Amino acid sequence: MKNKYIGSRLVVFITIIALLTSLMTLGVSAKKDPKPNDKYDELTIITDTLEDGLNAIPYSETLEAEGGMEPYSWIIPVLPEGLSVDSYTGVISGIPVQPAGSSQYLIHVSVTDAEDTTVTKDLSITVHDNHVRIIYDDSSMPTLPEGYINQNYSYTLTARDGAQPYTWSSGGLPAGLQLDPQNGTISGIPTVSYEDFYVSITVTEANGLYSDSLTFKLSIDEINDNDDDEDEDADEDTNTNANAGAGADANPAAPAIAGRLLKDAGIKPMYIKDGVRGNYIHDISELMTEEAVFNGVEKTDREAYETAVKTYLISIGLDL
Repeated sequence: MKNKYIGSRLVVFITIIALLTSLMTLGVSAKKDPKPNDKYDELTIITDTLEDGLNAIPYSETLEAEGGMEPYSWIIPVLPEGLSVDSYTGVISGIPVQPAGSSQYLIHVSVTDAEDTTVTKDLSITVHDNHVRIIYDDSSMPTLPEGYINQNYSYTLTARDGAQPYTWSSGGLPAGLQLDPQNGTISGIPTVSYEDFYVSITVTEANGLYSDSLTFKLSIDEINDNDDDEDEDADEDTNTNANAGAGADANPAAPAIAGRLLKDAGIKPMYIKDGVRGNYIHDISELMTEEAVFNGVEKTDREAYETAVKTYLISIGLDL
């Protein structure tokens, strides 16, 4: 009986030992074989593109990688002027320098993990100046599409570079037309016909640091909507009434007069002074009040008004 008891306890003891051995084996296996989430994938740079930078505007972009063993160490041998990379965080930051135009920089990115595995990737950063520019055909004087009196008109101006959104403003638009300051669209129904309106357009980038101004030529023609069987007198009366409705606005403003004087003298309105682009017609429009008064002369006094414009152009050295 005693031997049977001892034998039973021995069986239990052996069973416990076997169970403990099995558990220890499982524990060692668990340590040797990490869970799938703990396995190290291949080290990869997952950043594909970098945001553009703007001259004198703080820049910050974070490079990203996956796989391998953290922590990572980042190296970029050459970056655009004003930028650097934090080797621990992969943040590219700084204040880029781009005095004029736009430049695209190819950068060679390297990341190394804790096991000294290194991978590389070529990316690019484009840096723009903030000198926002109005887009136009620079082969001739800036010109807006022709419009017609009492007919719907719509044209959207465009610009490039600088920080968006842009803000647009204008001067010298014919009566009935207006410029949307947010999208640069000139629209409305012109009520005055004239061959040479000179419209000053200014666009300012979002940070308010830079702007560009140009003077555009705009022609508004008349359209005869009368029936063919109406006589010439009736046509003349209709046109006379339409122009009378325009009132004093039918008289050309200072920019229009300046444009004609320059054209007659064979002088191009655009110029470059001290490396800065300018436009005589735009300069005239800047000196004109909202009521189109120029140098104290109202445009209703046609002869004195034209003399004032001509005198100014001569005073700045133009041979008229």
